[in-house]
Amino acid sequence: MVQLILKFAKVLSAVFVSMLFTLEVFAGSPGTSAAQFLKIDVGARPVGMGGASVALAKDIDALYYNPAGLVGLKTGGGGATLSHTVWLEGTSVEYVGFGYKFSKSIALGLAATMFNSGSMDKTDNTGANIGTFGMTSTVIAPVVSMRVSKSVAIGISAKMIQESIDNASGSTFGVDVGGLIKNIGGNKRICLGFVVQNAGSGLKVDKETSSLPMNIKVGTGYNLDKLNLGVDISMPSDEGVGVNLGCEYALFQDAAGGLYARAGVATAKMADLGAMGGLALGVGYNTKVVKFDYAFSPAGDLGTAHRVSMGLNF
Repeated sequence: MVQLILKFAKVLSAVFVSMLFTLEVFAGSPGTSAAQFLKIDVGARPVGMGGASVALAKDIDALYYNPAGLVGLKTGGGGATLSHTVWLEGTSVEYVGFGYKFSKSIALGLAATMFNSGSMDKTDNTGANIGTFGMTSTVIAPVVSMRVSKSVAIGISAKMIQESIDNASGSTFGVDVGGLIKNIGGNKRICLGFVVQNAGSGLKVDKETSSLPMNIKVGTGYNLDKLNLGVDISMPSDEGVGVNLGCEYALFQDAAGGLYARAGVATAKMADLGAMGGLALGVGYNTKVVKFDYAFSPAGDLGTAHRVSMGLNF
């Protein structure tokens, strides 16, 4: 088992270095990448904290934010999550995930994301309405997470991506690779994380091929009894560097569960949507078995996004 973990870690390190090179070579300008729906965060708890979850996602939310964190599940147990996002201008995102920790060192998971644009008007070259069309996108992502030491975990998510626009469609593969380090300097309250998201060769729809919205994130998390704090730095291939700041406070908390208030900000969204566009607020209620979360995030003239999530621990 130890040899298998070490071999996996070496392969993961090589993949990570290759992804860094890919980001440098194929970085595009804003809006040039395909599958933009991959940039829509899922899960009401992380979104309510401004998306600052690279180091804080140590449960089922890790399927999306950092695959290394999935091994934080209880050994011999697992979790499931279901999330619905009322996105902008009539669009929506559905997300479902499942994970199970088979031993102290290995956890496996599977996640699926479905984006639907709804019906949109189709026009000809003169601007005349000639009907309607829609856009749908799907991602299926199996996840492997391994603990390589008491303080270090690594993970990888292989994404099967499909996108359809009107009568044209295309598919491709992408990869997320992540790492998580806890007990920094012997301090159990601090953890560090990194993740490379959406690394792949590109997506061809009809006759046009565009790169995936690859992103590199590094972040830190800090736990102070009833307070969780997170800071992420995001370096996407098709936008400028952004910072995500988030906090979560337990209004009450005991062995049976708790009630939590959350707030966060994403500077990249503020640049695109205005001062209020990067803000997020959320609330959550947990028991030992189930959890319910809600997040609210304004988006300027485009409207407001709402996310509702339900989780199950077993």
